[in-house]
Amino acid sequence: MSEQNWQLFAEELRDIGVLVNTCCLWKSGPGLFTELRLKEQRLHNCTFCISTKRKYGESICTRHDTETLANSLKEPEPAPRLHRCPAGAEEFLIPVMNPPRILGAVLVGPFRGITGNSDLPVWRAELAPVLERMVQKNIVPLCREIYLSSPRHVVDDPRIAEVLDYLDIHFSQNISLKMAAERVYLSESRLSHLFKEKCGEDFSTYLAKVRVRVAESLLRDTLLSTEEIVLRCGFNNRSHFSCIFKKYNGMAPGQFRRKAQKENRLLREKILSGEI
Repeated sequence: MSEQNWQLFAEELRDIGVLVNTCCLWKSGPGLFTELRLKEQRLHNCTFCISTKRKYGESICTRHDTETLANSLKEPEPAPRLHRCPAGAEEFLIPVMNPPRILGAVLVGPFRGITGNSDLPVWRAELAPVLERMVQKNIVPLCREIYLSSPRHVVDDPRIAEVLDYLDIHFSQNISLKMAAERVYLSESRLSHLFKEKCGEDFSTYLAKVRVRVAESLLRDTLLSTEEIVLRCGFNNRSHFSCIFKKYNGMAPGQFRRKAQKENRLLREKILSGEI
């Protein structure tokens, strides 16, 4: 995905926000994590949200996104819906799918809700179909290009494509090569050979990278304990997690978290000072 296309994605989100006079954010994957490649959205410049995070701590918003909102997408056919954030504001969540896979969601808000904050716009039900059409027309094609057109997803064998989707969705479970092979009616040896041929890496390496990628987001964007992250990402134990994480990042999970928190702190200071 080129820098130009990332800029186009950011502009489409910004246009939606301008239409409704509030923020429009993209949250990536079924866990609804911050998309670092959308740099201007890492810490969005919303006065109400900044004030809320100062008062209650940033973790309250992160948990709302990665737990409350993410759990609402676990329904068989998640639909757009209005949510209330921990500070009492309303947000409209629009899932973006490539069935059965959740690519992420567009989060529009904050709206006034029960905050009594007259600076926030009031949610109107007639906005829902307009926002849904805009997301379907302008955001969904971009998301599919970004998240489904990379070499690891463009495979000419539907059996391998199904295994990739299965791993991307169920990475937190105790998945084995045997289980994946049974899903696509192949022997373990045949799936292992095809997977390496089509994806350029073996089954276990791909699964480990998926788990590490999610762990990075949880370390960066949440205050979850290492033990909780181990469970959520499907690692055997804390020692196994630390070993695999360091293999792909060159640093231990704790060091990665401290580095990411420092970067977020510096970025927020730039936003508050008007540099960004």
